[in-house]
Amino acid sequence: LPICELHHYGVGPRGAVPFAASLHANSHVEVLNLSDNGLGPIGVAAMLGALKGGGAPALTELDLSQNQAGQEGAEALAALLLDASGRADITGLATLDFGNNGIGDPGAKAIAAALAQPGGRTDDLKAFSLARNEITAEGANALAASLSSNHSLESLSLQGNSIVE
Repeated sequence: LPICELHHYGVGPRGAVPFAASLHANSHVEVLNLSDNGLGPIGVAAMLGALKGGGAPALTELDLSQNQAGQEGAEALAALLLDASGRADITGLATLDFGNNGIGDPGAKAIAAALAQPGGRTDDLKAFSLARNEITAEGANALAASLSSNHSLESLSLQGNSIVE
């Protein structure tokens, strides 16, 4: 497998922008781990924007956990998942880890709307982690409701969130 393993590598938001641009030249990477790199919302949005623009078309696994993405990063992810422009750039993405990014309920709701949207790019997504994201029952309920119209997702991890009624 063509793997790019950059866990805890210190990429940061400044490094994420040129790295994201390089994804347009990479048609072979299937697994990309950028967890714990302090990308912040700007870096996460740059990475997701590159994927939305056709970067890394062979990607099947993406780990953007522990990058302080916040609500802005969650909205960038939702935009990527919602893009139904007919491009098949991320249709092979089967595993996505977006855990520990502090997205809260607003971020969870944005992602839930994307997961529920017919014609989005989530048909191949099988495993999705939103663990440890400060999501409460409000965000979890939105995600649960989205699953009624998403028939491909097999696993959604909400472990470590504050989901209580």
